[in-house]
Amino acid sequence: MPANPNRSNLEAPVGTRLMSAVLAQNVRAARRRRDLSQEQVAARMKQLAHDTWSRVAVSSVEKGARAISADELFSLSIVLSTPLPALCDPAGLEGENTEPICFGPETTVPAAVVHEWIAGRVRIEFLAPGSYTPHVLPGFQHVKPTVEKAMDEYSRLAAEERSKSQKRKRR
Repeated sequence: MPANPNRSNLEAPVGTRLMSAVLAQNVRAARRRRDLSQEQVAARMKQLAHDTWSRVAVSSVEKGARAISADELFSLSIVLSTPLPALCDPAGLEGENTEPICFGPETTVPAAVVHEWIAGRVRIEFLAPGSYTPHVLPGFQHVKPTVEKAMDEYSRLAAEERSKSQKRKRR
């Protein structure tokens, strides 16, 4: 998947994805689930006053080659009969994806944590590149074990990757 068209200098590291890739995959999956053609989606978007939408625009969104505005995102949610959080969920519409999400250089968040954030059960406090803290919100303590497990697993995998990288550099 290409880099986000609005962030051309940011490529997701191997094994991670940008939110634009998540959105592209989920829009495509929602359209297919509703058995809609790209032409039908474009026509419905035009009915909601998104006059520049065409089959090519839908295809570009589904490939991650076209950024969309907030207004377009909300309209797509209606056109695709899919809740907005589902379009943004890194787990995907079927819950099958676990790749971490890259938000910027050195700032990658486990998919399970982003899922809880999208659902409104966690807030993510950005501290500095590569440093953030997820906070479980009041009333949602039942997700704390999921968040802690995801963070522990991600930390373990990141440490393994750093170790492999250091070994390759020594060779």
